[in-house]
Amino acid sequence: MENVPGRVSRAYVGFGANLGDPAAALRSAVAELGREAGFVSAVSPVYRSAPVGVTGQPPFLNAVAALDTALPPDRLHQSGPWRPSHRQDRLHQSGP
Repeated sequence: MENVPGRVSRAYVGFGANLGDPAAALRSAVAELGREAGFVSAVSPVYRSAPVGVTGQPPFLNAVAALDTALPPDRLHQSGPWRPSHRQDRLHQSGP
C-alpha cells in the first residue's frame, strides 16, 4: 500500500491502562492523540478486562479510538501516547 502525502486515512488505535488512575490515563491518551496525530472521530466505550499472565495486578481499562490522520504509519507510530516516554516500566512481558 502506498502512502500519498497529505492524504487522510482512518487508523484505529487501541489503549489500555491499569495503574494509577487508568480512566484518566485513557482520556489523556485520546486527547494527546488528537493533538499530535489528527482528528479523533470516535472513541469506543471503555471495557474492563482481567490481566493475562501476571494475575497479581489490577484489571485493565481498554478503549479504541478512530483517528483521521495524514501521518504515514511509521510517523504515527513514533508520535503520541504509545511512545516509550509515556509507558510505565514493564516488569513482565505481559505485565503493566
